[in-house]
Amino acid sequence: MSETPQSAAPPATTRSWAKWLLVASLALNLLVVGAVGSRIWHARHGNWQPPGGAGGAANVIGFAAHLPAERRRVVMGAIAAQRETLRPLRAEIRVARQGVREAMAAEPFDAKRLGEAHARLLEAELTLRKASQQVVVDIAVLLTPDERRLFAAHMAQEGPRGGRKGPPQWFKGKRDEAGPGEGAAEPPPK
Repeated sequence: MSETPQSAAPPATTRSWAKWLLVASLALNLLVVGAVGSRIWHARHGNWQPPGGAGGAANVIGFAAHLPAERRRVVMGAIAAQRETLRPLRAEIRVARQGVREAMAAEPFDAKRLGEAHARLLEAELTLRKASQQVVVDIAVLLTPDERRLFAAHMAQEGPRGGRKGPPQWFKGKRDEAGPGEGAAEPPPK
């Protein structure tokens, strides 16, 4: 009897799906590396603005990106000095938003509790807004007259929503899908 040597290679079907898995893994890795690289590049070249639109310090950061390096360092140094003041105010907003979510989801529902939670959130947001606007005033003092004129033009160009027009991206089409005059969700059945 003759024995035929057994091949150590796996069947062709196993190798085929392994190749596709490797290609998919490489594609995903390239996507992640590209996203991280893009964020780093934009942050280093002054094109990135922090989340939250153009209100207060974010608008100043966007403007500072267009200043010469020495003036940009002065403005960014002033912003950095104010960050410690603003950080606890942002934390208060996060706590207040959590309170609103908890009041909204609570059973049994208490409209008074939700109203009070919204009032706390509004107060926290107003406190942060006032402090952010004070940052703008403090930085305006550091600017030359020409820089202040350029900053005013930058604010006019950016607008209150960081240059974005219309509703937020997640909201696009929601009203149109509901039909004319509808827009509101149906109340849940009782």
